[in-house]
Amino acid sequence: MRDVTGWKKSFVKEIKKALPEDTGLKAGNFCDIELGLFLWFKIAPDEDCHNFWTLLAGWPFANVWLTLSAENKQAIAFIRYYLRFYKSNRFWKKCLENYREIGETIRLFNIDENGLLKKRELSICPERVDLYTQVLQTMPESSPSELKWADEGIVYFRTPEDSIDSVEIPPEWEASSSTSKLQLKGKSQRQNLIVPWLELEETASWMDEQLKNSFYGEQIRKLRLESLAREWNSEHGIPLNGLAHIVGMPSSGKSTLMKILAVWAGQKGLHTTLIVDNIASVLELTALLGKFNLEAVPILGAYNRQAHLEKTHALIQENGLNLGSIPQLTWLSTVCPLNGLREDTSVHQPFLPGREPCTALYKEHPWQAKSKKPQRYLCPLFERCPVQEAMCRLLKANIWVATPASLIHTWLPVQLTGQKMRIWEAVYRHSDLLIMDEVDRIQVIFDQFFAPTQVLADHTGNSWLNKLGENVSSSYYGGGRRQLADANLVDWHRAYDNVQSSINLLYTTLLKNIELRKWLGRNYFTTWGLMDRLVHEWEATGLPISTAEMMNKMEAYIKNPFGQDTVQELAQAATLFLIAPESELGRSLIRPWLKSQGINLIDEFTVDKLALIVVLAILEYSLFTMVEEWEEAAREFNLDDEGLDFFRHRLGDYQPVLPEAPMGNLLGFQYVQSDNNRNPGIIRVFRFMGVGRWLLANFPELLADGEGITGPHTLLLSGTSWAPGSPAYHLAVPPAAILKAPESELAGIEGSEIDFSPVYDELGKPLRVSGTKGQERFTNLQQLLKGLTDPGRQGMSRLKRELTLLEPQRQRLLLLVGSYEEARITKNFFKNHRDWAESDVCCLIRDNEDEQDDTTVPRGMVEQVATRQAKILIAPMLAIERGHNILNEDNVAAFGSAYFLVRPMPVPNDMNNYTQYINCWAMRKYQDGEWLSKKCSEAKMGQIGTQFRSDANTCWQFRVKNEHKNRSLHNWPLEEKRELFWTQLVLIWQIIGRLIRGGCKARVHFCDAAFHLETTSSGIKVSEASSMLLGMKQVLELYFKPETEVGYDSISEEDRRLAQALYKPLYEMLKKMKEI
Repeated sequence: MRDVTGWKKSFVKEIKKALPEDTGLKAGNFCDIELGLFLWFKIAPDEDCHNFWTLLAGWPFANVWLTLSAENKQAIAFIRYYLRFYKSNRFWKKCLENYREIGETIRLFNIDENGLLKKRELSICPERVDLYTQVLQTMPESSPSELKWADEGIVYFRTPEDSIDSVEIPPEWEASSSTSKLQLKGKSQRQNLIVPWLELEETASWMDEQLKNSFYGEQIRKLRLESLAREWNSEHGIPLNGLAHIVGMPSSGKSTLMKILAVWAGQKGLHTTLIVDNIASVLELTALLGKFNLEAVPILGAYNRQAHLEKTHALIQENGLNLGSIPQLTWLSTVCPLNGLREDTSVHQPFLPGREPCTALYKEHPWQAKSKKPQRYLCPLFERCPVQEAMCRLLKANIWVATPASLIHTWLPVQLTGQKMRIWEAVYRHSDLLIMDEVDRIQVIFDQFFAPTQVLADHTGNSWLNKLGENVSSSYYGGGRRQLADANLVDWHRAYDNVQSSINLLYTTLLKNIELRKWLGRNYFTTWGLMDRLVHEWEATGLPISTAEMMNKMEAYIKNPFGQDTVQELAQAATLFLIAPESELGRSLIRPWLKSQGINLIDEFTVDKLALIVVLAILEYSLFTMVEEWEEAAREFNLDDEGLDFFRHRLGDYQPVLPEAPMGNLLGFQYVQSDNNRNPGIIRVFRFMGVGRWLLANFPELLADGEGITGPHTLLLSGTSWAPGSPAYHLAVPPAAILKAPESELAGIEGSEIDFSPVYDELGKPLRVSGTKGQERFTNLQQLLKGLTDPGRQGMSRLKRELTLLEPQRQRLLLLVGSYEEARITKNFFKNHRDWAESDVCCLIRDNEDEQDDTTVPRGMVEQVATRQAKILIAPMLAIERGHNILNEDNVAAFGSAYFLVRPMPVPNDMNNYTQYINCWAMRKYQDGEWLSKKCSEAKMGQIGTQFRSDANTCWQFRVKNEHKNRSLHNWPLEEKRELFWTQLVLIWQIIGRLIRGGCKARVHFCDAAFHLETTSSGIKVSEASSMLLGMKQVLELYFKPETEVGYDSISEEDRRLAQALYKPLYEMLKKMKEI
């Protein structure tokens, strides 16, 4: 965290004296605004200063950015820290309105009607000009931690029961409080690396000597790296200079290359960070690398330590291992020394894993302290604490191993840095090499991190507000309402009450008003967006004031729906809605106000719509209040549960290095009505805070413009990160090379088969699961399973017969469904089937699921399936597509066949689909100089930024408003069908990749009739337009055309090489399908 306010403290008091008392602008805001205008005047003196916000948005447009000097680029990087809260277009313009109203004698600038700046001579605080110059040349300093080490004596801390306990720290514990710090200054330049193939082969052979039954030497000698980029000559090795993207078909050896590279780098004295898919992979990879005389350390988030521990113990039980044989336990210790000092453990439970008070010790009882925020202290045993083993060993480790989540969310302990710093920044400054495996999957995860969706309320006990309510009530009433002694906590609790009340009121309003539900729609909405829509409805019937004037009035109200200085009648209505939700008192104030504004259309529906907006304004305002004070409230109300982390992971510290959402950052809601009358439906909240995939495409340069330091050489690996039609998986970074699988393995895969083999109902119609819902979907899935398991006249079911067609060591079937719930349903079907023993079938479950037995396997332990008797694994498609290889004793794919019981399709109204689309659009357009030139005749910063935002908003609104929830695939727009086919092609090919490891043949069966309907619901004959199987074949076909065919020249030679290297086996399988 950085100090972004200290620079102005020296003259804020003088500015405050000079400002008129009735101004709406605080002195601190005045200084911020002038700092922004000062930079704008320097960079774009002939442009409208109302567009200054485009600098803060963070998009370095190709035809503007290249013209800026290094000094100006650095100033922009700095000001994105100082003014990160001024990025909103509307907010910035409002700030300028307030600035212009201040007398000229105080202002540094005049702003004319075109928004052009004219600099003035100053009589008040003239030294601020020099200060602005200096600030724009200075990176804000990191804020040092105020926490101090606790010394000997009594200390207090919170217990798991939310009470207070104390222990006496002995004198000998103080010895470790001089913990050494990580050196994280970073490097201004990175020396180019060339990794010779010969050295990699020598390293791999050495690894084989250290580890019995390993084949790294054999594997590395089989690998072939084919260069694509001119500057990337891989003939003698792997050149690393900044960012490099290597693709290779599933089973081509990418993970093997990553491990050998890590060992090679460690032996060369280089520091490496590896990013892999899940915690199980992190722990296994850490244990493996430790066997090669390297210090490898996992980076694990504290909040899910309990789940990691349970998974590891399940692994021990599964394999009959002893505790000493599991190195992972070193990193998951629950031995907190403070527990050992507690006198009466019968009264207080031990600390839960990840909830130890390492940074939350008090010298005085926190409930009896004189200060509202008593000083917290650090546990002095940090350096010798078993719980902190992994973090302490970061200091000396050669290799750090992390997941995408721990890279982005986890903070380094302040004990190691003396300041708050995320793991990503430590990696940026400390590592020489960063390798990310399955990078297309990581791209999806990063996008989700910065555009999360949360079920705010529903009929279950699992929604965010329901869980929050349990924790708050337990802490509030169980603790005797002690929080009432703190005014800030009182405000937070009031906001919490208002959120719960407004949600209840929102449900009540929508459930009894079908017209209001139609007006709201099924897509996401914001309070401001609904207000804008309503004001334009009023405008159509005649408004006595301008639309802009009415929106300004309503914007002020939305920002503070209880403020008496905004719209008094609506503020009173808001209060009455909360006090008397069942009465008409609140609505009774709305109608007279509408009349007073000269609005002609004042029917009950108009009142309903404005009343809904008032309720949403309460909800939005109260949620913001809760978010702002979340950290303090989390401590006092025991809100550390993993399920409540939606607002804990705010990620606001990324704003200076990450572009904001292309159409502006959003916080919106969505209401999904249930088909069940007894179910009130789902209310979701959605936040769009930035473009997560930017971190992948620009990691080595994230701090280059600002601090002048370069990040580690970054290697991105995947088998499907080149997928040009997929907004989800396609990387904006062109591949530099292709890692090709050995010819012997490709030859083995050639015999693989795909077929379309639906199951027919009693009327002879193929059974369709995808596209149905509720009881119909359940029934169709059951019938489909019955068709696959019915012995029929031949006396042997399809599944039994399939097993006989497979090699003895690969006689296992993978049954693929759409969700964990469907996996359970399918497992229960087999449980009641006379032809299948219970041990024949197992089901994949979530890692954190409580109900585990011999017929289930957690996702993180899926590779253990090959050691069981089970012949069938039932798994959700998205859970099995990546991660562990499931290999048999011969070290090849354990599964011989896969059955797709449902067709994969995007979930209707899923915000992830929209964010992936708009992020993909933005990553293409911001660096497309030709497109930008067509949009803007002049290469002006503000003009381009504004046009980019406008076009992004148009694309976003079009995609959101044209959801295909009620349309068949046949009616989808061509572009969106191509996106769908490419995205599902990646998913399906990754799953097939589980079956071809080691050069094995795969047998793949598509059973859901929805994959290839003979006719659509309207009777139209099937074609590429409505068949996913034909569609996937069609999008690949372009890259396999012979030179003589029309369309050959439409594909570049590089793209053709990529497609054929990555997808040729899949295309050949699709092409050979007789059924289509």
